[in-house]
Amino acid sequence: MYVEKDDHAFAQLKQFVAEKTPHGVEAQAKHGDFVALRRDILQWCDALLRVPAKIRFLSLEPLIGPLDDLPLEGIDWVIVGGESGPRARPMRREWVNSILRQCRKAGAAFFFKQWGGVRKDLTGRSLNGTVYDEMPDRAPVPSPIAA
Repeated sequence: MYVEKDDHAFAQLKQFVAEKTPHGVEAQAKHGDFVALRRDILQWCDALLRVPAKIRFLSLEPLIGPLDDLPLEGIDWVIVGGESGPRARPMRREWVNSILRQCRKAGAAFFFKQWGGVRKDLTGRSLNGTVYDEMPDRAPVPSPIAA
């Protein structure tokens, strides 16, 4: 599984996968991206869709603001979680519900990791009375961008 937070490293990974991996390796690979800043989402989703992978996912954690109109076409799995620790910023229920609705519309699996907070052990993982532990289990989806 590859997870990158840095554009340069992500570009290097794409080049490595394209040039160095033996045929068939992409069928076993999962590739995901931690999305930290709203302005990076379109760029990272575009790059993520260009990497050969069996499963493509976004980890939207810590979720510190609304993310409406996510480009989820070709994304198999979305993980959402709040920030934790002594300086944790709050996460709003409406932000999480918006992402859940977008996942349902796009057919992406939704995994709700945690509410977070200063005492994450007290905030739990339930969203609207449900624990979302969805995992992608479908066949690979061809990238809508790949040639």
